[in-house]
Amino acid sequence: MKYLILPLFVAIAGCSAPEAQESKSEDHQVKPSGTKAEQVEKPAEKQAAKQDEAPPYTLKRDDLGAGVYMLSGRGGNIGLSVGDDGAFVIDDQFARFSDTILAEIDALSDGPIRFVINTHYHGDHSGSNQEMRDTGADIVAHDNVRVRM
Repeated sequence: MKYLILPLFVAIAGCSAPEAQESKSEDHQVKPSGTKAEQVEKPAEKQAAKQDEAPPYTLKRDDLGAGVYMLSGRGGNIGLSVGDDGAFVIDDQFARFSDTILAEIDALSDGPIRFVINTHYHGDHSGSNQEMRDTGADIVAHDNVRVRM
């Protein structure tokens, strides 16, 4: 991994991106018709409806040269450095997008994901840590990130 400085700059730039945070709201919405039992929409139903309306998740790939990439999706950006000995990832976005993220990294690297560095504990920067760890990657992060895992 001889180009480690470039991903560091990508990570710093990614931290300045507007942050998306997963909602953990427990509010209930009252519907105008039906019986009282039918009027209360539960949070799980509300979340499922939102996911049905959401556009599919896609990643935009910016090739910065020399095996260094910036992947943009929802939330923070992902820095990626690939080389003969594997991949080095800076931030890994939300867990629900991990399949797409891992597929993109796999398409760019012939080797394993060796390291993941989280710039901070927010879900859009550390949400896919468990999935990355399951591939064998070592994760370097603040103690608060471990609490989220």
